[in-house]
Amino acid sequence: MIQKGIEAKIREIGEDKTLLEVENQRLILSSNCLPEKSLKGGKLKLYLLNSDEEASEKKLAKVILEEILNGK
Repeated sequence: MIQKGIEAKIREIGEDKTLLEVENQRLILSSNCLPEKSLKGGKLKLYLLNSDEEASEKKLAKVILEEILNGK
């Protein structure tokens, strides 16, 4: 599974929404997604996962598990 980390700056924290800045672009995130100790002006590390690769890893793990259970 490929992971890429992107640093996001916290610009504003509201009751429902939080404003982040990532590479000079702003995005809105639900405030429920933030760690409890997040502060305005702080930074978050966001991770992106390649979901296609994750699905193929799950299929491979399932095949290996089935072989183990079947005694192969």
